[in-house]
Amino acid sequence: MNDQELDLLLRRIAEKTKPANSGKLQAQVWQALDRRPGWRASLSTWLAIWGGALARRAAPAAFALIVGGVSGAAMAQSDTQDDLAIFDTNSSFSLVSGLLQDTESN
Repeated sequence: MNDQELDLLLRRIAEKTKPANSGKLQAQVWQALDRRPGWRASLSTWLAIWGGALARRAAPAAFALIVGGVSGAAMAQSDTQDDLAIFDTNSSFSLVSGLLQDTESN
């Protein structure tokens, strides 16, 4: 395709198109936006449809989290644990007392 054919095609397209009436288009756009419900109405419609179903499915999970949190808090140790108690000979989980018991038994 050469430049003359391209110019001819562009002139034909320009002749066929009508100038846009931007005032009419703008009025149509605003009418469409005014007819559209607001975000609050959309949200309330969505909640009316899906809210009950989601609440029924989320209730067991929320209950399990509450029960787990309460039972975990009840079972938590109230006293602080000394991290160096493993080296104490009087500790029940001491490495030193374990070694001493092994040497005394031999």
